[in-house]
Amino acid sequence: DEHRLLAAADATAAPADGDKARLGGLAPPQQRAIPSTAVAVGGPSLALLAVKNHDHLRADDFASLVTYLRSCVASPPVPSPFAAAPSVARALRWLDLSGNRLGDAGVASVVAALDRDDSSVTALDVSSNNLGAFAARTLDALFREEPLDDHLDAAAAAAAAAAQAPVCHVGALFCGAKLRYLSLAGNGLGPRAAARLLNALVDAGGPTRSSLRGLSLENSALGPPCAIGALASLSAALRALAKSPGLLEELDLRHCRLQPDAVKELLFGLVEARAAADGALPELRPRRAARRRA
Repeated sequence: DEHRLLAAADATAAPADGDKARLGGLAPPQQRAIPSTAVAVGGPSLALLAVKNHDHLRADDFASLVTYLRSCVASPPVPSPFAAAPSVARALRWLDLSGNRLGDAGVASVVAALDRDDSSVTALDVSSNNLGAFAARTLDALFREEPLDDHLDAAAAAAAAAAQAPVCHVGALFCGAKLRYLSLAGNGLGPRAAARLLNALVDAGGPTRSSLRGLSLENSALGPPCAIGALASLSAALRALAKSPGLLEELDLRHCRLQPDAVKELLFGLVEARAAADGALPELRPRRAARRRA
């Protein structure tokens, strides 16, 4: 009888079919129902937490939330003494903090709490939080370069140095391949910051690689006025990202004031990626130059 009661409790704890969340226009993978005969689900922890549109609060008011995030651990299945299948501890996966005006420092503290190999959060929405054009502290928490020697043994470090790869990327996007969806929409992000983020995804080297698959930059400020060379940097980053398979699956650039050259470079990158997959690279720039001469 005791075993039957425990099995019934496990069945009621299983998540409902179709449970999902949309963060900043990006849809994290649908959470499917887990049959009680296959797995026992335990623990009262939240899978989705939305604390949004509290623009009357200050960044310091979210200190307890940051502390909570540091305790959210992605635990592997563990054996259950009362079930034939393993037990899964539920942990926070989707976090929506949009519209809180946390500022660059506030969002950076949230992201830093996720900079762990065992973090459970896979989707983060920090849209409309007044990050500013550069969002320097937030981007530093998401990714940064460190000497590769600090992460490898002597032999591996020597081989990496010979291959001219002296640095690697670390941070919440590279610490343990957990964060898959990120929304930075509505933060006024400028072209320099966007190019820096996209280049990090493309150029990441070392022992880790970003797990990010969905990125929203909707309502960013990716057009003029901006510093000299910023638009060219963004165009080059978009092309490099587009022609690099296996990186992002979703990139939201709606209402970003993208300039024509940036759009062209993005499309050229997509064409190059397709042509590379087919085994023949097109000569895009010579053809464009020929059209100009004509």
